[in-house]
Amino acid sequence: MKQLLSLIVMLIISTAAIEATAAPRCRAITKKGTQCKRKARHKGYCKQHWIIINTPKAKLCKARTNRGIQCSRKRQAGSDYCWQHARKYAASSQR
Repeated sequence: MKQLLSLIVMLIISTAAIEATAAPRCRAITKKGTQCKRKARHKGYCKQHWIIINTPKAKLCKARTNRGIQCSRKRQAGSDYCWQHARKYAASSQR
């Protein structure tokens, strides 16, 4: 019984040590509503979320996604839309 108890204690201690040394996770919340699982690199955010958070709204694509939210990609030079939406709106304006 003592051996089992000491084994459980050692397992708990080693698990806590692994969690303490692990890199911090990105603090952004995903579209699913869960915390991002990537490593935090830039002031608590992963590369993807750091770019999204620090891009001025004036430089973002003006299109809306299928979910009804603003597209998070950067605009192309000389356009109001990102590469994906620029093609979509250019094709619809030529009709």
